Amino acid sequence: MDTLCQVSCFLTILFLTSKETFAFTCAITNKSEILPEREGSFTTITYLLNATKSSAFSGSTSLLYEVCVNNTLTVQCEFEWTEGYSHPSVEKWGPGDDVVCSYEPRYLDNSMVTWEIKISQLVSRSLSVMQLYLENRTHKTKKIIRRIHIDILYPPQVTSLTVDGQEVNGTHLINDSQKVNISCSFDKGNPPVAFSLVDNNGMELVRGSGPLTYSLLVDCEDDWPTVRCEGNGSEQNRSVSFHVTCPPKFSENSIKIVDFLELGNITLQVKAYTKEVDNCLLTPVPLEDNITITVSCKLTGHPPNLALSFSISRRINCIQGIWMLTLLNKRGSVTTMLNFTEESRSLITESKHPAQTPVKEILIGGTCGAVLIVVIAIIGIRAIKKVNENKRGKF
Repeated sequence: MDTLCQVSCFLTILFLTSKETFAFTCAITNKSEILPEREGSFTTITYLLNATKSSAFSGSTSLLYEVCVNNTLTVQCEFEWTEGYSHPSVEKWGPGDDVVCSYEPRYLDNSMVTWEIKISQLVSRSLSVMQLYLENRTHKTKKIIRRIHIDILYPPQVTSLTVDGQEVNGTHLINDSQKVNISCSFDKGNPPVAFSLVDNNGMELVRGSGPLTYSLLVDCEDDWPTVRCEGNGSEQNRSVSFHVTCPPKFSENSIKIVDFLELGNITLQVKAYTKEVDNCLLTPVPLEDNITITVSCKLTGHPPNLALSFSISRRINCIQGIWMLTLLNKRGSVTTMLNFTEESRSLITESKHPAQTPVKEILIGGTCGAVLIVVIAIIGIRAIKKVNENKRGKF
């Protein structure tokens, strides 16, 4: 019983395989010649046909070129020899520029000639068989002289990437703690390759030769993932980055020390799903006299990694010590601490008295000049002494 079942299964598989081959090759199963060709290229086949100069064939004879495209056999061109004529006539049946048919005579001697038949064919994925055959209409005979099965080579590519059934490419907004289902469909190519879903770090989430699916859940506190569907040698991979609709978050938790040079352009790194800002507020710590300063700030960059920038007028002398910065958007707010040091305040004060700098420069310049005069005087005295000593030595 088991043996009978095994035989039955084998025959069923064999029948299905044969049926699939039969269906896409116009019922032509004899694969005497297989030619691998890349999709989109032109392939050229030739055939040498010998004949006499006086008469190529007896009666009306044609050499026909036909192809199997989308499981349908069609004649693309015909080379016809008529009795009494040594040269054939060429008639092209195929539409467009997918096929180019030509011939060239090669004279071997005074009585024999060889015709070089040349066919150039555009390779498409629907092409499966190319064949040449001789047909004699007078004697009603047909002879296949060359048959080629085409093995189309084409690269793999992703055809669809969806999140919860919605086509995506780039970014996708989700809510906090929302579970999503990612699906990827692809063409495996020829030769076929396997595809994978991988995360930001290149870690493989799932792999297979058929459609891939994967589920994930993202919280506001997580690293927001990017999932990529890719295959080895694929000419088109696709990815989706998830942005979670959360309140903004400052990238650093430590207190930022702000000095004088930064007051005109203070920059902080922020994680947020949008560049929209509702408000930016500065309040002293501890809170004194309900002081709150509204500052104009903006977010730049590409979500989720953004840069928050704002400036503080140097005329505001009350800014010193620890202050709390509050950033608000539609989903909530986040705070961070800024330390405006006493050095910043003293620099602001010094900047109001620029006239002191030239005085210091004059004093330094005068001192350097006096030192230079003293050095020159010492050198001169030593030179005079040396001259006097030389004069005494002569006497």
